[in-house]
Amino acid sequence: RFLVVGLAKAVADGKTTSLKDGVMQERSLNELVRDPILAEILGEDLLWEIRALLTEEPSNLRNRVCHGLASPEDCEGQTAAMVLWLSLFLVRKYEGGEAMVDTNILSFLVQSMAMGYDPAADPAPELAAEKVASLRLFLWTTLAVGETPLAEVARTPGHEQRERLERLVHLLMSEYRVSSEHAWKLWARVDALKKTGERAGDCRVVAEAELIGVPVLLTFDKRMRKRLEGRTCLKIRTPSEHWAALDVPRGTGPVHLPDSSNPLRSSPILQW
Repeated sequence: RFLVVGLAKAVADGKTTSLKDGVMQERSLNELVRDPILAEILGEDLLWEIRALLTEEPSNLRNRVCHGLASPEDCEGQTAAMVLWLSLFLVRKYEGGEAMVDTNILSFLVQSMAMGYDPAADPAPELAAEKVASLRLFLWTTLAVGETPLAEVARTPGHEQRERLERLVHLLMSEYRVSSEHAWKLWARVDALKKTGERAGDCRVVAEAELIGVPVLLTFDKRMRKRLEGRTCLKIRTPSEHWAALDVPRGTGPVHLPDSSNPLRSSPILQW
């Protein structure tokens, strides 16, 4: 229940209550797993599994446990194993794993790695903070790229800049594409997100990240975030927000070290 309520809060501005007959009540788990917005985000298939295990007969495990009707067999059989798997799946999907980046973060990274450029010295303080955080995330974690940013990279004007972006993505980052068998889900999700008034390309970036199963999308696009973060279980963050959320202990070294010939190797950014 805590997992589903947490997901519901993520897409309902923190609200899991409803007004009935003049009384404000906490919505039951049975109501939450029938919420159309949650179905839109999690997908009908996953929500059906949650209902089948927790709120519907013959399992109805939530009711049996909460009302003292569960038998020892309920807690050690196949149903209990499925609930454990589902819990781990939801935690992994929405709390851990890689962060996916959009094209503007890729551009931040390429610029931050340019010879003789110090991202911390960028004349725009807000951009400097984001470029430093982008570079640290690249060096301390694993970043991923979806199909839409990959296509945008391929269309980048200017051979030199396009080559830098392609080298960064193909050699140093995880690449993900939605399989053809799930293409209909992608387009259905894009159509649903477009109702917010957001651009189709940004809707596709979010939909791809959801289908691939990453928990975080990194962007500096404030418009995308404003319109879409309330319609998805993805955490849409700026690089600096994500770096802060990771709470990397001071003194922890980067996972990926630049080559000794790379000027970045002596950069203060590598000191944390």
